[in-house]
This record gives sequence, C-alpha cells and structure tokens, in this order.
Amino acid sequence: PQHGVTWHHMTGSVDAGDILVARRFDMPPEATAHGLNARCYAEALDSFGEVIEELSGPSPRRTVQDAPGPECRQYKRSDLPPHAGQIDLGGAANTAIAVVRALDFGAHSNPLAAAKLTIHGTALQVRGAERADGQGSHVSSSRRRRSRGTDPGGLAGRRRPPRRRRLPRRALDRP
Repeated sequence: PQHGVTWHHMTGSVDAGDILVARRFDMPPEATAHGLNARCYAEALDSFGEVIEELSGPSPRRTVQDAPGPECRQYKRSDLPPHAGQIDLGGAANTAIAVVRALDFGAHSNPLAAAKLTIHGTALQVRGAERADGQGSHVSSSRRRRSRGTDPGGLAGRRRPPRRRRLPRRALDRP
C-alpha cells in the first residue's frame, strides 16, 4: 500500500481542491502511526519549496482529483479503534499487531486510545508486538519477551522501559 501527502487548492469541501503537489511513498508493513506521521512531515517539508515555486508562478498547477474510490477513507476524530484499543487474544495475531502499530504514536501524546490487554482485571498498555515463533495457544515469558497465543504463530510483546510521560487516563479507562 501507499501513503503520502498532497498540497491542494482550498475549496468549501474537505480534501476536494485541485492538486498542486503530491508525494507518494510505499508504506512498509511494519509501519506505525508515528513512523508514517514522521515520513509525511518529511515529505511535506521536502516538497514545500515546490509548492512556493508553483504558487509564485503566473498559473499554478491544478490537477483535478479523481473521485475517491472505496480504498480512500476519511477518518474523523470520532472514529476510534475497535474496542478502544483492547487486544483480543482470541483473534488473529496480524490484527492485534495492526492495532498496536496503528496506536503507536512514539513519544507523542496519543489522543485516540492505548493498545492494551486486560489481564486479571488490570489494563496493561502494549507498546510493541510481533509474531512469535511456534504454535499458537501458548503463553511464555522471559526476561526480555512475553508471549501470548492468538492464532498459529502467536503474538509476542516486547518489554520496553517505561516512558516518563503518562498516558491520558481516558485512553486506559475506555472499555
């Protein structure tokens, strides 16, 4: 899949104006929200000179946008992750990993929700996940890794030192 940034002329509708400059890049499968945001900022900064050049000329470029297809979706602040980021250990490992990566904002504040597991009534924030080797339905732990079974292949969480900032309480309080 691809991701990118688009500089476009402003209209009365959201993201509907003619395109001035667009930058696209391949989205790696292990991408996190933080990584994609950082790449988009870099692409926007890198292309800003081209935007200024276009706007300074006598007739700035105007590429009409295609009608949005089914793969193009606009996300709003009210669109929260399913189950507020709660990971279903009975579900597919790839789905759980996708939830963790989508909610990984790095060191920045996460306004949506935290990826979390509830174990014995305690919500634990999940800061990283990857597929584990072996068969599903296993639980193992070591000093550096903890693993929980989901589907064949399982899911392994990486232990990281705690961050100095606290997650907003509302992100952990959601069911």
